[in-house]
Amino acid sequence: MLIKAALLASVGVAFAVEAASIRQHDSSATLEQRKPRDVNGAACPCLNANAVQTGSASTGQANGVTTDGQVHSATDKSNFINFCAGHILTNGIQHKGGSCNGVVMGKIPSTANMVSTVIIQPQNQDKLAASTTFNITVNVANMQLGSFTNAASTYYSAPQNLNGAGKIIGHTHVTIQDVGKSLHPTTPLDATKFAFFKGINDAGDGNGLLTTVVTGGLPAGNYRVCTMSSSSNHQPVLMPVAQRGAQDDCKYFSVGGADGKDRGNSGIAAPAVSDSGDLTRPFSVQGNTFVNQAAAVQRACAIQNRACADAISAGALAGQTVGDCNAQEERCNAAAGKAFRGSTAAIALATLARPVHHFYRTAAASPTSPLRSRDLESIVSEMTTMDLRVGNKYRIGRKIGSGSFGDIYLGTNIISGEEIAIKLESVKAKHPQLEYEARVYKSLAGGVGIPFVRWFGTECDYNAMVLDLLGPSLEDLFNFCNRKFSLKTVLLLADQLISRIEYIHAKSFIHRDIKPDNFLMGIGKRGNQVNVIDFGLAKKYRDPKTHFHIPYRENKNLTGTARYASINTHLGVEQSRRDDMESLGYVMMYFCRGSLPWQGLKAATKKQKYDRIMEKKMTTPTEVLCRGFPNEFAIYLNYSRSLRFDDKPDYTYLRKIFRDLFVREGFQYDYVFDWTVYKYQKNAQAIAQAPDGPKQIMEDKTIPVKAAQPGARTRGKAGAETSEINRGIGGSDRMLRSASKGLGAGGSGYASGPYRPK
Repeated sequence: MLIKAALLASVGVAFAVEAASIRQHDSSATLEQRKPRDVNGAACPCLNANAVQTGSASTGQANGVTTDGQVHSATDKSNFINFCAGHILTNGIQHKGGSCNGVVMGKIPSTANMVSTVIIQPQNQDKLAASTTFNITVNVANMQLGSFTNAASTYYSAPQNLNGAGKIIGHTHVTIQDVGKSLHPTTPLDATKFAFFKGINDAGDGNGLLTTVVTGGLPAGNYRVCTMSSSSNHQPVLMPVAQRGAQDDCKYFSVGGADGKDRGNSGIAAPAVSDSGDLTRPFSVQGNTFVNQAAAVQRACAIQNRACADAISAGALAGQTVGDCNAQEERCNAAAGKAFRGSTAAIALATLARPVHHFYRTAAASPTSPLRSRDLESIVSEMTTMDLRVGNKYRIGRKIGSGSFGDIYLGTNIISGEEIAIKLESVKAKHPQLEYEARVYKSLAGGVGIPFVRWFGTECDYNAMVLDLLGPSLEDLFNFCNRKFSLKTVLLLADQLISRIEYIHAKSFIHRDIKPDNFLMGIGKRGNQVNVIDFGLAKKYRDPKTHFHIPYRENKNLTGTARYASINTHLGVEQSRRDDMESLGYVMMYFCRGSLPWQGLKAATKKQKYDRIMEKKMTTPTEVLCRGFPNEFAIYLNYSRSLRFDDKPDYTYLRKIFRDLFVREGFQYDYVFDWTVYKYQKNAQAIAQAPDGPKQIMEDKTIPVKAAQPGARTRGKAGAETSEINRGIGGSDRMLRSASKGLGAGGSGYASGPYRPK
């Protein structure tokens, strides 16, 4: 008799509900139902008739005789419904002392959809540098990745499931274990000890390619890296045939000193300087990798030549000429080629302490500034004397800013009275960009922090784009705060800035001009929301449908702003997602430091200035750039620089390192930025000095502020709701006691004293 019964368990307590049982007289008999009762007389839960698996009642052996090499299967005519009765239930928890899980195993894919995984990097026998960040890249076939439940409370708590294409829904993991003194261990490893473990909770590139970062690397030793694919609730994936399993992969590699293996631009540490393979293996000059020894020596000697010329210009080398510097460069190259280690070059070649991949090009293209449309200042007088409109209902007012390819004016909707922004570009511009920019805005429409385009068209001799009016830029606010932001403000901004760039990348675009001027705070209730603008230089880096990445190219002109451009951009390499992220790293350090080391460099031509900026950027290690500030900023820059051309940045990881720092510093998510406090103090001082004395703290209506965690989704609002303080200053506002409390708690500070450029 097959009894259909089960217990409905919740936190280990069984609740009885109505059920039925099925009786089967013989193999050909029909299934009969009855309603059994528990000890209290209540009806019990039951299986549906089509859910009963008769295989659970079979031992697998014919006539009770065990086949040689096999054992009897456990049997249960009730399909093991109460198998866990009396045991500690798993119940979604990882019980280290052992438990029993009564959840059914779930849906199993066809053989055509069996999961298979391979580790792309590191490879077997690879040698990585010790204590150096590196990437692990895996490729997973036949799996819908990125589905990852809360492991603390839903462990093994749901069956394996398939998507509409019949593929397992789940995620994969990577683990690294120390294998001891040899890469060929003969003793099983301790299953409880890991040098590194990571559940990869994202969909990768959408085609199975995933990357995770081992931040800080590993100590010297021998290691095994393995993958383990799981369903959403973390149970190892189930396959339709036993011999297949999950087909996870493992690789064995070594870590030690600076002995890196040549793996080009793959994220593995660069090689040590040696005499073997010099013609082909990468070399490094002050933390920058070049394709071989000759290119590295050439760059080292060129840097020395520049230092020599600068010294002559400063009068530090009496009796020497630039010709002497050029001759010295020739001797430097010749000596390095014959007796490399004994070269007198001032810049010694050294092994990288971190993975950076900026390859030297001997024929660099001459970078030029972005082409701009004709300056619109000439029509300002016209606008002030006539009722100039675009789109029939938008009146043009005074100029309020400039973009890469046009100027921006304050406008008014003559029907609603709402203020908007109008960007104008001459139709005679040599390279019109405004129509393209409007299309980019429309492609990004709906994202948090993306202005909405109200109208685009041509009026008389100008292309016009009407979009949302925003508050001041981060550059404006930086100047307002005496050119220094507190750590709290930088971290609050970093969280939103990373999210904005992530959204743009998710829409298949890269911005290519990341700088403080292109991030504007909102106004009114969205005064704490960071918005991104100026997409005149934006470009698709992949096909939106196939996600096929654009090819790697070199000899590209510099696009963007030299101060914040990535090193690869200076070197003429085609830009990709990694370059936006590196530029953002420079923006954050600009906010922290007050300036960047390559600001204020002088040169006769723009090309020479760009070359000097590149030189300074390349020869300033991140540890020096970030000195005096939390290590997370150096980690961010090192990570961004380590990305390959087509790598997808781990935005979640980057946000997390800054969020963890924010919490560790004891800051509050009150969205009180430095400019809020600074303006409030100015207002309070002005009120105190007024003849009538302080009558009120703020004149504008205060809207209650709701604290929020970074990245919290609140119906399109990023951060707290605040009043608009002043369109010239913008940002958030709070009552004076709240602002003072934030300062007293170390939450928000501001620079004391004016910024004095050197």
